[in-house]
Amino acid sequence: MGDGSKVTAYFAVYDATAPLATAPALRATQVGLYPNPARQRVTLALAALPRAAVPGTVTLTDLAGRVLRRQSIAPGIQELVLDLSALPIGVYVVQVEQAGQRYAQRLAHTTE
Repeated sequence: MGDGSKVTAYFAVYDATAPLATAPALRATQVGLYPNPARQRVTLALAALPRAAVPGTVTLTDLAGRVLRRQSIAPGIQELVLDLSALPIGVYVVQVEQAGQRYAQRLAHTTE
């Protein structure tokens, strides 16, 4: 494997010095996603972000990683409502990226 890991017949040995992430993560307490599961809309609460005065990006992807929607976050925005009505029922990933930090959470879109 290209990450420094070695695979034997029964075991995999991983390099403990290999990086697990390339960007610092935002804590779950800094970004809220509710209600989850959601029906028509979901609210993304951003008020607790330490750099709320910095622009950012919200990306909605399916579980295969395909980008379904990308939206800019203007500086100072404390809440963002995402409309789910045009999406099929399923599980998605909502990612928030701001000032080099990233947060991701699964979102279940359900029927009414």
